[in-house]
Amino acid sequence: MNMNEQLPDNQRVVVTGMGAVTPVGKTLPDSWQAIKDGEHGIKKIADTRLASVEGILETGAAIAAPAPDIELSDALLPEHRTKMRSSWWHPSAKLGFLALYESLNDAQLLDPSKLQLDSEKVDKFRAGFYLGSTFSGADQLGSVIDTGGARLDDLMKYLPARAATAPAMPLGLNGPGGLIAEECASGGSAVRLGAKEMHSYWGGQTDADVMVVGGTDAELSRYNLMLFGAAKGTVDPTDNPEEASRPLDEDRNGLVMGEASGALTLETYAHAKARGLPYENIYAELVGYANLTEAANETRAGMEGAIRVIEQALVMARVVVGETVYFNGHFTSTIDGDPIEMEAIKQAVENLGLRPEDIWLTSTKGATGHTMGAAGAIEAAFAILAMRDGTVPPGLKLYKPIEEAAG
Repeated sequence: MNMNEQLPDNQRVVVTGMGAVTPVGKTLPDSWQAIKDGEHGIKKIADTRLASVEGILETGAAIAAPAPDIELSDALLPEHRTKMRSSWWHPSAKLGFLALYESLNDAQLLDPSKLQLDSEKVDKFRAGFYLGSTFSGADQLGSVIDTGGARLDDLMKYLPARAATAPAMPLGLNGPGGLIAEECASGGSAVRLGAKEMHSYWGGQTDADVMVVGGTDAELSRYNLMLFGAAKGTVDPTDNPEEASRPLDEDRNGLVMGEASGALTLETYAHAKARGLPYENIYAELVGYANLTEAANETRAGMEGAIRVIEQALVMARVVVGETVYFNGHFTSTIDGDPIEMEAIKQAVENLGLRPEDIWLTSTKGATGHTMGAAGAIEAAFAILAMRDGTVPPGLKLYKPIEEAAG
Protein backbone atom coordinates (compact mmCIF):
# COMPACT_ATOMS: atom_id res chain seq x y z
CA MET A 1 0.00 0.00 0.00
CA ASN A 2 1.43 3.40 -0.90
CA MET A 3 0.90 6.38 1.33
CA ASN A 4 -1.66 8.09 -0.87
CA GLU A 5 -4.07 5.16 -0.64
CA GLN A 6 -4.43 6.09 3.01
CA LEU A 7 -5.52 9.61 2.05
CA PRO A 8 -9.08 10.67 1.22
CA ASP A 9 -9.81 10.99 -2.49
CA ASN A 10 -9.68 14.80 -2.32
CA GLN A 11 -6.05 14.61 -1.16
CA ARG A 12 -4.83 12.07 -3.70
CA VAL A 13 -3.19 13.62 -6.77
CA VAL A 14 -3.47 11.86 -10.12
CA VAL A 15 -2.20 12.61 -13.62
CA THR A 16 -5.10 12.91 -16.05
CA GLY A 17 -3.44 14.51 -19.08
CA MET A 18 0.00 15.06 -20.60
CA GLY A 19 1.53 16.97 -23.48
CA ALA A 20 4.97 17.74 -24.88
CA VAL A 21 6.96 19.18 -27.75
CA THR A 22 10.48 17.73 -27.88
CA PRO A 23 13.41 17.49 -30.30
CA VAL A 24 12.04 14.10 -31.37
CA GLY A 25 8.35 14.93 -31.76
CA LYS A 26 5.67 17.59 -32.15
CA THR A 27 3.42 15.85 -29.62
CA LEU A 28 3.95 13.58 -26.63
CA PRO A 29 2.78 10.39 -28.43
CA ASP A 30 5.14 11.13 -31.33
CA SER A 31 8.00 11.89 -28.94
CA TRP A 32 7.42 8.73 -26.90
CA GLN A 33 7.34 6.54 -30.00
CA ALA A 34 10.63 8.06 -31.17
CA ILE A 35 12.17 7.48 -27.73
CA LYS A 36 11.14 3.82 -27.76
CA ASP A 37 12.46 3.44 -31.31
CA GLY A 38 15.87 4.74 -30.27
CA GLU A 39 15.75 7.94 -32.32
CA HIS A 40 17.41 11.20 -31.31
CA GLY A 41 16.91 14.86 -32.21
CA ILE A 42 20.47 16.12 -31.97
CA LYS A 43 21.61 17.91 -35.13
CA LYS A 44 24.41 19.99 -36.55
CA ILE A 45 23.41 23.63 -36.11
CA ALA A 46 24.51 24.31 -39.70
CA ASP A 47 21.79 21.89 -40.89
CA THR A 48 18.92 23.50 -38.95
CA ARG A 49 16.81 26.66 -38.99
CA LEU A 50 19.22 28.07 -36.43
CA ALA A 51 21.90 28.49 -39.10
CA SER A 52 20.06 31.54 -40.46
CA VAL A 53 20.01 33.32 -37.10
CA GLU A 54 22.41 36.26 -37.07
CA GLY A 55 25.63 35.51 -35.21
CA ILE A 56 24.75 31.94 -34.19
CA LEU A 57 27.48 30.24 -36.20
CA GLU A 58 30.02 32.48 -34.49
CA THR A 59 29.10 31.25 -31.00
CA GLY A 60 31.39 28.24 -31.26
CA ALA A 61 28.54 25.75 -30.75
CA ALA A 62 28.33 23.08 -33.45
CA ILE A 63 25.38 20.89 -32.39
CA ALA A 64 22.05 21.32 -30.64
CA ALA A 65 18.66 19.64 -30.22
CA PRO A 66 16.09 22.15 -31.54
CA ALA A 67 12.34 21.77 -31.15
CA PRO A 68 10.36 21.23 -34.35
CA ASP A 69 8.71 24.21 -36.02
CA ILE A 70 4.97 24.27 -35.30
CA GLU A 71 2.37 26.91 -36.12
CA LEU A 72 0.09 27.42 -33.13
CA SER A 73 -3.07 27.35 -35.24
CA ASP A 74 -2.05 24.04 -36.84
CA ALA A 75 -1.78 22.41 -33.43
CA LEU A 76 -5.31 23.41 -32.37
CA LEU A 77 -8.47 21.50 -33.11
CA PRO A 78 -10.62 23.47 -35.62
CA GLU A 79 -13.20 24.32 -32.94
CA HIS A 80 -10.48 25.76 -30.72
CA ARG A 81 -8.86 28.04 -33.28
CA THR A 82 -9.07 31.63 -32.22
CA LYS A 83 -7.02 34.79 -32.59
CA MET A 84 -4.31 35.04 -29.95
CA ARG A 85 -1.81 37.85 -29.53
CA SER A 86 1.05 35.40 -29.90
CA SER A 87 3.28 38.04 -31.51
CA TRP A 88 3.87 39.14 -27.91
CA TRP A 89 5.02 35.68 -26.87
CA HIS A 90 8.64 34.68 -26.82
CA PRO A 91 9.54 31.18 -28.13
CA SER A 92 9.41 29.56 -24.69
CA ALA A 93 5.84 30.80 -24.26
CA LYS A 94 4.80 29.36 -27.63
CA LEU A 95 6.27 25.95 -26.79
CA GLY A 96 4.68 26.13 -23.34
CA PHE A 97 1.26 26.83 -24.82
CA LEU A 98 1.48 23.76 -27.07
CA ALA A 99 2.26 21.49 -24.10
CA LEU A 100 -0.45 23.03 -21.90
CA TYR A 101 -3.02 22.72 -24.66
CA GLU A 102 -2.18 19.11 -25.45
CA SER A 103 -2.25 18.18 -21.78
CA LEU A 104 -5.62 19.81 -21.05
CA ASN A 105 -7.13 18.39 -24.22
CA ASP A 106 -5.79 14.96 -23.29
CA ALA A 107 -7.43 15.35 -19.86
CA GLN A 108 -10.78 16.21 -21.53
CA LEU A 109 -10.96 19.51 -19.64
CA LEU A 110 -11.35 21.91 -22.59
CA ASP A 111 -14.68 23.19 -23.84
CA PRO A 112 -15.49 21.26 -27.04
CA SER A 113 -16.65 24.44 -28.79
CA LYS A 114 -14.06 27.07 -27.80
CA LEU A 115 -10.56 27.53 -26.49
CA GLN A 116 -11.37 27.65 -22.78
CA LEU A 117 -11.74 25.29 -19.86
CA ASP A 118 -15.07 23.51 -19.79
CA SER A 119 -16.97 25.38 -17.07
CA GLU A 120 -19.16 22.34 -16.44
CA LYS A 121 -16.12 20.27 -15.49
CA VAL A 122 -13.87 22.68 -13.63
CA ASP A 123 -13.98 26.04 -11.86
CA LYS A 124 -11.44 28.18 -13.72
CA PHE A 125 -10.40 29.87 -10.47
CA ARG A 126 -9.49 26.46 -9.04
CA ALA A 127 -7.49 25.46 -12.11
CA GLY A 128 -3.94 26.76 -11.95
CA PHE A 129 -0.55 26.36 -13.60
CA TYR A 130 3.17 26.35 -12.94
CA LEU A 131 5.74 26.25 -15.73
CA GLY A 132 9.46 26.13 -15.12
CA SER A 133 12.07 27.74 -17.35
CA THR A 134 15.82 28.33 -17.28
CA PHE A 135 16.38 30.85 -20.08
CA SER A 136 12.93 32.31 -20.62
CA GLY A 137 13.23 35.85 -21.95
CA ALA A 138 17.02 35.97 -21.89
CA ASP A 139 17.39 36.11 -25.66
CA GLN A 140 14.68 38.74 -25.96
CA LEU A 141 16.58 40.96 -23.55
CA GLY A 142 19.23 41.25 -26.25
CA SER A 143 16.56 42.49 -28.67
CA VAL A 144 15.31 45.02 -26.14
CA ILE A 145 18.84 46.36 -25.78
CA ASP A 146 19.34 46.46 -29.56
CA THR A 147 16.17 48.53 -30.07
CA GLY A 148 16.66 50.75 -27.07
CA GLY A 149 13.58 49.25 -25.39
CA ALA A 150 11.24 51.50 -27.33
CA ARG A 151 8.78 48.83 -28.49
CA LEU A 152 6.10 47.35 -26.27
CA ASP A 153 6.19 43.99 -28.01
CA ASP A 154 9.91 43.66 -27.19
CA LEU A 155 9.14 44.28 -23.52
CA MET A 156 6.32 41.74 -23.52
CA LYS A 157 8.55 39.14 -25.15
CA TYR A 158 11.30 39.74 -22.61
CA LEU A 159 9.34 39.48 -19.35
CA PRO A 160 10.45 36.03 -18.13
CA ALA A 161 7.21 35.09 -16.34
CA ARG A 162 5.28 35.36 -19.59
CA ALA A 163 6.62 31.94 -20.54
CA ALA A 164 3.98 30.71 -18.09
CA THR A 165 1.34 33.44 -17.88
CA ALA A 166 0.95 34.14 -21.61
CA PRO A 167 -0.04 30.59 -22.62
CA ALA A 168 -2.20 30.11 -19.51
CA MET A 169 -4.43 33.13 -20.15
CA PRO A 170 -6.15 32.06 -23.41
CA LEU A 171 -6.81 28.63 -21.90
CA GLY A 172 -8.70 30.15 -18.95
CA LEU A 173 -6.36 28.93 -16.23
CA ASN A 174 -7.22 31.52 -13.58
CA GLY A 175 -6.14 29.69 -10.43
CA PRO A 176 -2.77 29.93 -8.66
CA GLY A 177 0.23 29.91 -10.95
CA GLY A 178 3.37 31.45 -12.31
CA LEU A 179 6.89 30.83 -13.55
CA ILE A 180 9.31 28.64 -11.61
CA ALA A 181 12.94 29.60 -12.15
CA GLU A 182 15.17 26.98 -10.53
CA GLU A 183 17.49 26.42 -13.48
CA CYS A 184 17.58 22.76 -14.58
CA ALA A 185 15.29 21.74 -11.71
CA SER A 186 12.51 24.12 -12.82
CA GLY A 187 10.24 21.63 -14.60
CA GLY A 188 10.41 19.07 -11.80
CA SER A 189 9.84 21.71 -9.13
CA ALA A 190 6.73 22.89 -10.99
CA VAL A 191 5.24 19.40 -10.64
CA ARG A 192 5.92 19.33 -6.90
CA LEU A 193 4.52 22.82 -6.31
CA GLY A 194 1.42 22.05 -8.34
CA ALA A 195 0.72 18.99 -6.20
CA LYS A 196 1.12 21.02 -3.04
CA GLU A 197 -1.60 23.44 -4.21
CA MET A 198 -4.02 20.52 -3.89
CA HIS A 199 -2.87 19.47 -0.43
CA SER A 200 -4.62 21.01 2.54
CA TYR A 201 -2.71 23.36 4.81
CA TRP A 202 -3.72 23.85 8.45
CA GLY A 203 -6.82 21.77 7.78
CA GLY A 204 -8.36 24.46 5.56
CA GLN A 205 -9.52 24.46 1.97
CA THR A 206 -7.05 23.62 -0.75
CA ASP A 207 -6.21 26.19 -3.43
CA ALA A 208 -6.90 24.11 -6.54
CA ASP A 209 -8.63 21.04 -7.94
CA VAL A 210 -6.58 21.03 -11.16
CA MET A 211 -3.00 22.17 -11.79
CA VAL A 212 -1.27 22.06 -15.17
CA VAL A 213 2.46 21.90 -14.49
CA GLY A 214 5.70 21.43 -16.36
CA GLY A 215 8.43 23.37 -18.08
CA THR A 216 9.42 25.12 -21.28
CA ASP A 217 12.66 26.33 -22.80
CA ALA A 218 13.29 27.48 -26.36
CA GLU A 219 16.69 28.87 -25.58
CA LEU A 220 18.70 28.15 -28.71
CA SER A 221 19.84 31.66 -29.67
CA ARG A 222 23.18 33.33 -30.15
CA TYR A 223 23.07 34.99 -26.74
CA ASN A 224 22.32 31.85 -24.79
CA LEU A 225 24.67 29.63 -26.77
CA MET A 226 27.50 32.09 -26.18
CA LEU A 227 26.74 32.37 -22.47
CA PHE A 228 26.39 28.66 -21.88
CA GLY A 229 29.39 27.91 -24.05
CA ALA A 230 31.46 30.00 -21.67
CA ALA A 231 31.09 27.18 -19.12
CA LYS A 232 34.10 25.28 -20.40
CA GLY A 233 33.97 21.54 -19.85
CA THR A 234 30.18 21.59 -19.54
CA VAL A 235 29.02 21.80 -23.18
CA ASP A 236 29.92 19.06 -25.66
CA PRO A 237 32.35 20.49 -28.25
CA THR A 238 31.89 17.70 -30.79
CA ASP A 239 30.31 18.32 -34.19
CA ASN A 240 29.02 14.74 -34.59
CA PRO A 241 25.41 14.29 -33.40
CA GLU A 242 25.85 10.51 -33.24
CA GLU A 243 28.53 10.87 -30.56
CA ALA A 244 27.02 13.74 -28.56
CA SER A 245 24.93 13.59 -25.39
CA ARG A 246 25.85 10.12 -24.11
CA PRO A 247 24.84 9.95 -20.44
CA LEU A 248 26.76 7.48 -18.23
CA ASP A 249 29.19 6.57 -21.00
CA GLU A 250 32.93 6.74 -20.34
CA ASP A 251 33.39 8.82 -23.49
CA ARG A 252 30.75 11.44 -22.63
CA ASN A 253 32.01 14.94 -23.30
CA GLY A 254 29.41 17.39 -22.04
CA LEU A 255 25.77 18.31 -22.47
CA VAL A 256 23.93 19.31 -25.65
CA MET A 257 21.46 22.16 -25.35
CA GLY A 258 17.93 21.23 -26.36
CA GLU A 259 14.53 22.87 -26.68
CA ALA A 260 11.27 21.39 -25.41
CA SER A 261 8.13 21.89 -23.40
CA GLY A 262 6.17 19.44 -21.31
CA ALA A 263 3.04 19.58 -19.19
CA LEU A 264 1.16 17.26 -16.85
CA THR A 265 -2.42 17.87 -15.78
CA LEU A 266 -2.63 17.06 -12.08
CA GLU A 267 -6.02 16.65 -10.47
CA THR A 268 -7.40 15.44 -7.21
CA TYR A 269 -8.80 11.95 -7.55
CA ALA A 270 -12.09 13.19 -6.09
CA HIS A 271 -12.40 15.89 -8.76
CA ALA A 272 -11.58 13.48 -11.59
CA LYS A 273 -14.22 11.03 -10.39
CA ALA A 274 -16.81 13.77 -9.84
CA ARG A 275 -16.53 14.96 -13.44
CA GLY A 276 -16.93 11.40 -14.68
CA LEU A 277 -13.43 10.70 -15.95
CA PRO A 278 -13.11 6.93 -16.46
CA TYR A 279 -10.52 5.26 -14.23
CA GLU A 280 -8.66 3.90 -17.25
CA ASN A 281 -8.01 7.49 -18.41
CA ILE A 282 -5.86 8.18 -15.36
CA TYR A 283 -2.19 7.78 -16.24
CA ALA A 284 -0.69 7.57 -12.77
CA GLU A 285 -0.85 8.72 -9.17
CA LEU A 286 1.77 11.10 -7.81
CA VAL A 287 2.84 9.41 -4.59
CA GLY A 288 6.21 10.95 -3.79
CA TYR A 289 8.28 14.06 -4.35
CA ALA A 290 11.06 15.99 -2.67
CA ASN A 291 13.09 19.14 -3.19
CA LEU A 292 16.29 20.34 -1.51
CA THR A 293 18.81 23.04 -2.33
CA GLU A 294 22.42 21.88 -2.24
CA ALA A 295 25.27 21.86 -4.75
CA ALA A 296 29.01 21.32 -4.81
CA ASN A 297 29.37 24.45 -6.95
CA GLU A 298 27.48 26.41 -9.61
CA THR A 299 27.43 23.54 -12.12
CA ARG A 300 27.88 20.35 -10.10
CA ALA A 301 25.36 18.52 -7.94
CA GLY A 302 26.08 17.98 -4.28
CA MET A 303 26.20 14.42 -2.99
CA GLU A 304 24.57 14.67 0.45
CA GLY A 305 21.52 16.61 -0.74
CA ALA A 306 21.06 14.39 -3.78
CA ILE A 307 21.04 11.26 -1.61
CA ARG A 308 18.58 12.76 0.81
CA VAL A 309 16.13 14.01 -1.83
CA ILE A 310 16.04 10.58 -3.53
CA GLU A 311 15.46 8.91 -0.17
CA GLN A 312 12.67 11.32 0.71
CA ALA A 313 10.82 10.70 -2.55
CA LEU A 314 11.14 6.92 -2.24
CA VAL A 315 10.07 6.92 1.41
CA MET A 316 7.07 9.17 0.69
CA ALA A 317 6.07 6.76 -2.09
CA ARG A 318 6.53 3.79 0.28
CA VAL A 319 8.61 1.84 -2.20
CA VAL A 320 9.40 -1.60 -0.78
CA VAL A 321 11.76 -4.45 -1.65
CA GLY A 322 10.53 -6.40 -4.66
CA GLU A 323 8.75 -3.48 -6.36
CA THR A 324 10.11 -2.52 -9.75
CA VAL A 325 11.51 1.01 -9.82
CA TYR A 326 12.36 3.02 -12.94
CA PHE A 327 14.52 6.12 -12.70
CA ASN A 328 14.62 8.51 -15.66
CA GLY A 329 17.86 10.03 -14.43
CA HIS A 330 18.89 13.65 -14.72
CA PHE A 331 22.25 12.51 -16.15
CA THR A 332 23.30 15.26 -18.53
CA SER A 333 26.45 13.66 -20.02
CA THR A 334 28.82 15.97 -18.15
CA ILE A 335 32.19 14.68 -17.00
CA ASP A 336 31.69 15.48 -13.29
CA GLY A 337 27.91 15.34 -12.95
CA ASP A 338 27.02 11.84 -14.09
CA PRO A 339 29.23 9.94 -11.59
CA ILE A 340 27.99 12.04 -8.67
CA GLU A 341 24.34 11.47 -9.55
CA MET A 342 24.96 7.75 -10.11
CA GLU A 343 26.62 7.37 -6.72
CA ALA A 344 23.78 9.29 -5.06
CA ILE A 345 21.16 6.90 -6.45
CA LYS A 346 23.20 3.83 -5.46
CA GLN A 347 23.72 5.18 -1.94
CA ALA A 348 20.04 6.05 -1.49
CA VAL A 349 18.97 2.59 -2.65
CA GLU A 350 21.46 0.97 -0.27
CA ASN A 351 20.43 3.18 2.67
CA LEU A 352 16.79 2.18 2.23
CA GLY A 353 17.58 -1.53 1.95
CA LEU A 354 16.26 -1.78 -1.61
CA ARG A 355 17.73 -4.25 -4.11
CA PRO A 356 19.72 -2.98 -7.11
CA GLU A 357 18.22 -5.77 -9.22
CA ASP A 358 14.79 -4.14 -8.80
CA ILE A 359 16.05 -0.82 -10.20
CA TRP A 360 15.94 0.15 -13.86
CA LEU A 361 17.74 3.35 -14.79
CA THR A 362 18.26 5.25 -18.05
CA SER A 363 18.47 8.85 -19.22
CA THR A 364 16.46 10.00 -22.23
CA LYS A 365 18.83 12.97 -22.71
CA GLY A 366 20.71 10.83 -25.22
CA ALA A 367 17.68 11.44 -27.45
CA THR A 368 16.62 14.96 -26.47
CA GLY A 369 19.77 16.63 -25.21
CA HIS A 370 19.44 18.73 -22.08
CA THR A 371 16.19 20.69 -22.41
CA MET A 372 16.92 22.81 -19.34
CA GLY A 373 13.74 23.99 -17.62
CA ALA A 374 11.63 21.49 -19.56
CA ALA A 375 13.77 18.47 -18.69
CA GLY A 376 12.04 17.49 -15.45
CA ALA A 377 8.62 17.72 -17.08
CA ILE A 378 9.23 15.75 -20.26
CA GLU A 379 11.20 13.13 -18.36
CA ALA A 380 8.36 12.75 -15.85
CA ALA A 381 6.02 12.15 -18.79
CA PHE A 382 8.39 9.60 -20.31
CA ALA A 383 8.67 7.80 -16.94
CA ILE A 384 4.87 7.63 -16.64
CA LEU A 385 4.56 6.22 -20.15
CA ALA A 386 7.31 3.71 -19.37
CA MET A 387 5.21 2.44 -16.46
CA ARG A 388 2.05 2.39 -18.60
CA ASP A 389 3.71 0.44 -21.41
CA GLY A 390 5.89 -1.76 -19.19
CA THR A 391 9.01 -0.78 -21.11
CA VAL A 392 12.31 0.90 -20.30
CA PRO A 393 13.42 3.71 -22.65
CA PRO A 394 16.81 2.89 -24.16
CA GLY A 395 19.91 4.69 -22.99
CA LEU A 396 21.23 5.90 -26.32
CA LYS A 397 24.95 5.98 -27.14
CA LEU A 398 25.79 4.05 -23.97
CA TYR A 399 28.56 1.74 -25.09
CA LYS A 400 30.98 1.77 -22.13
CA PRO A 401 29.14 2.44 -18.85
CA ILE A 402 31.06 4.44 -16.27
CA GLU A 403 32.57 2.54 -13.34
CA GLU A 404 30.07 4.08 -10.91
CA ALA A 405 27.20 2.41 -12.77
CA ALA A 406 28.43 -1.11 -12.06
CA GLY A 407 25.73 -3.25 -10.45
